[in-house]
Amino acid sequence: MCLYPEKPKGRIHDLRTWFSFVLLIILFTGPFIKAKGNPSLLFNIMNRKFSILEQISWPQDSFFCLGNIGVHRWHYRFHRRVWMCKACPRTLLMEMVFRKIRRLD
Repeated sequence: MCLYPEKPKGRIHDLRTWFSFVLLIILFTGPFIKAKGNPSLLFNIMNRKFSILEQISWPQDSFFCLGNIGVHRWHYRFHRRVWMCKACPRTLLMEMVFRKIRRLD
């Protein structure tokens, strides 16, 4: 016995689809857009170099960012709801690409 999820529909799903489409374009074109010699989106794990919007950061820089995470509950809720449920690259690829391909079968 196989379970197949129902195809989502509605106004909110349409908005999420457009939002995801824009984020996927940014995700796939970001490494190719350069300014000042650096890509606007770079995750070089082997060299431990990360660049988002031309701002280069190294792993040791994350220590300063981690101090603010979890201080306020609303920040955690915002992060969990917006990033992890809607904008995370894994979620985008899973929900908006792979599941749509799966429904074609």
